[in-house]
Amino acid sequence: MSPDRKGRQGYKKNYQQAVDYLHLSFFLTNDNK
Repeated sequence: MSPDRKGRQGYKKNYQQAVDYLHLSFFLTNDNK
């Protein structure tokens, strides 16, 4: 397994976590309105 492919997988995982966090904070702020 090449380092490039492993790096892409790590980036994709971090990106998914960031998206989940943004969605969570978005819903929380919507509930506060």
